[in-house]
Amino acid sequence: MYALIDIKGLELSEEEEKTREGEGTDLDNTGLLGNALPRLLRVVRKEVDSERRALFSEILEDVCMDHITTQTKAQMHSR
Repeated sequence: MYALIDIKGLELSEEEEKTREGEGTDLDNTGLLGNALPRLLRVVRKEVDSERRALFSEILEDVCMDHITTQTKAQMHSR
């Protein structure tokens, strides 16, 4: 997800910057993903180059699917 933000040069909030350093170690990034998703969707919609738009869409899909998988595994292991 941060790769997409870096590609487009979007600035992160202070809280997002702190979370960025620990991304991948916290099983519950729901808040971060929820906060970033609207901004990322706007970037995808505004992208003029169709190839880059397709790449951004693919990255977003992968991030969302990875998040869902991680959350599902965490829930299954916590029981």
